[in-house]
Amino acid sequence: MKISNEVIRPKLQENGISPLKNLKNKGNPPSLTIDEIQHNSRDEQDLAQNYMTYILGKIVPGLMGLISVPVFIQVFNSRVYGEFSLIYSAFLLFLSISTGWLNQGLIRFYSAYVEPEKFLRNIYHILFYNVLILLIPGIAILKYFNYSLDLIFLLIITYFFASYNALFIVEYQAKFLPSKIVISDAVRSVLFLILPVTLFYFKILSQPLMILFCGVLFGFLVGNLFFVNIGNRKKTRLLSSDFLAPATSIKRVLIQLWTFGWPLSLWFVFATLLNISDRYLISYFLDLNKVGEYSAIYDLMYKSLACLLGPLLTAIHPRVVKYYNEGNTMVALRILRRAIIFELGIFVVIMIILYFFKDYLAIRLLGFGDETKTMDLVMPIFIGSFLWHIAMLIHKPMELKKQTKPMLIAVLIALTANIIGNILLMPIYGLIVAAYTTIMGSAIYLLLISQSLFAIFHPNSTYLLDE
Repeated sequence: MKISNEVIRPKLQENGISPLKNLKNKGNPPSLTIDEIQHNSRDEQDLAQNYMTYILGKIVPGLMGLISVPVFIQVFNSRVYGEFSLIYSAFLLFLSISTGWLNQGLIRFYSAYVEPEKFLRNIYHILFYNVLILLIPGIAILKYFNYSLDLIFLLIITYFFASYNALFIVEYQAKFLPSKIVISDAVRSVLFLILPVTLFYFKILSQPLMILFCGVLFGFLVGNLFFVNIGNRKKTRLLSSDFLAPATSIKRVLIQLWTFGWPLSLWFVFATLLNISDRYLISYFLDLNKVGEYSAIYDLMYKSLACLLGPLLTAIHPRVVKYYNEGNTMVALRILRRAIIFELGIFVVIMIILYFFKDYLAIRLLGFGDETKTMDLVMPIFIGSFLWHIAMLIHKPMELKKQTKPMLIAVLIALTANIIGNILLMPIYGLIVAAYTTIMGSAIYLLLISQSLFAIFHPNSTYLLDE
């Protein structure tokens, strides 16, 4: 879909310059001026600072995430944690459906707009009505599974604040302003752990699921306050009269975001299912106690990697998009190459550590008995989780080219293979199958997006130059 230059245009095209066409015609990257080299150098320094800010900001959420798993299992039990894990995973899946296309669209197009604040106003307006519309099927799904009215009401309120939290984070990520994201994440993660434990010990609530989701709700609620300046009404998007008046270009923005984003919304659905479907199959073929054991190991591995690798993805994503929108494709690819090599280095170090300490992790830290054999889950789950994290970097060229449909097909094939493998083998070999199908699903996705990896590491690739 073509958008008028008055609505969206790369900033280097304001004077009729089309850097991508120049690159394509010449076949080789143009020589950079001294000013451009200095600008890129400063930008890479800013990238390094942002990464350090994000990774330091992950210390508190990382610790809370690691501590919460054994604490929740000890305070409640593995069965309750397993049930909470299933519901919370479904909640995050629904959140991805409703906000994923907006979040990714904001990152992809923010740096290409001449007036990005108008673009943001349109996105928040779209989000508001999007949330209202999707509450109806959300309530219907919860009623179908016979959850209590108290829990349904709690999940609805949580969904509202979680939707805005996701978009707030992406907005500040696109603006290269990590400090508020870091503070909000830290506060949210502390409340996620502290509030449920407090409610339980002071017997303020009696239902375990209500207690756990109160921590989720107030984490998002308080976390959002760091993005909303209540004291300055003009800067408060939710309270501003300017927000209540739709921008004239909202229809064009909606079409643009939907065209780019609907395959990504489905991609997020299938990607989430790729990472959580095994838990539902474990509950079907085995029991909720096994779900709790598997979820505890998986969450520890996935969250640990998210603490180390997530900040890198968060820091480089908007910059890679910005360079691409400005026509500086070679710099964007160089950033991706360095990030992939860096993640591979982290992978090797953690693999060595886990090899010697996997028994301690499963038996001593989580408190599972040796007879459960949960230590056998650690290595395959870690490898599968790492492959998935690095895939988030490798498929970036496909995102830049707006090839979201091939990404969707790739993740759907990976998910299908994962589910079939679990259905065929889990009844025979038990819990360990879910760990190895995690590797299989991630590996299949990487294989199907291999052209993107070639574009990143091949110096003469014209993949990003072909329109």
